[in-house]
Amino acid sequence: MINKELSIIIPVKDENESLPILISLIKLLLDYNYEVLDFNLNYKYEIIIVHDEYNDKTIPTVHKLQEKFSDMKILLVHNNLGKGVINAVKKGIENSNYDIILLTVADEIFPIVAIPKMLNLILYKDYDLVSGTRYLPGGKTIGGSIIERILSKIANKLFKILTNFPLTDSTTGIKMFKKQLFQNISLKSNPVGWAFAYELVIKAHLENYKLGEVPYKMINRLFGGTSSFEFFSWVKEYSKWFFWGVVKIRMKKRKYFNNKINN
Repeated sequence: MINKELSIIIPVKDENESLPILISLIKLLLDYNYEVLDFNLNYKYEIIIVHDEYNDKTIPTVHKLQEKFSDMKILLVHNNLGKGVINAVKKGIENSNYDIILLTVADEIFPIVAIPKMLNLILYKDYDLVSGTRYLPGGKTIGGSIIERILSKIANKLFKILTNFPLTDSTTGIKMFKKQLFQNISLKSNPVGWAFAYELVIKAHLENYKLGEVPYKMINRLFGGTSSFEFFSWVKEYSKWFFWGVVKIRMKKRKYFNNKINN
């Protein structure tokens, strides 16, 4: 049985304005609403904030938050594995103390609100990975690039149709999973956006891990700042895993049915 312990990993780049709001909300949600969330007093969590550069504006903000919330476990980690979210996440997991990992972003409130449902699926329904989804009732995307929203919605819908994939929103970076799953999967994505999260769920599905999802609302750059979306590099990297996933999943299904017929 996995303990009620959660490592929240937040990659950052100059999130000095948004992070204090997010940390305050995490504390409010996880420390004071045990009855509402059906958590007991043995529930533990840590927040691991990962930065690439030593001159990141987030760093002094984290130091202030550590002083202000001295009763919270807030860790500041330098990513020395290479730039990009994928390396920041790997570094964060290396420094995590608990067996359940939540990946989220500094400028979003709503993924934090989804923690109870995501955690319950892993603790009580034995899911290995639970993804956030913008494409089920209760989920929504507000703001951001229109092109990015359209591409994401079409790609996710088409991927599900072609593969009968268990998730409706494979590309979102908002994911909670057992640490062992992450450690067992070899990720090859280039450090472009959150493409590694797409690769992760495809490979987890191919390895027969149990995947689920919980709706959440996404408001792009809720606290301001600039999106990292770059059309050509993002489309190239996500398309690579789209086609790779379609081929591999369909091949696996074909092999399964062939074996069933032969036996």
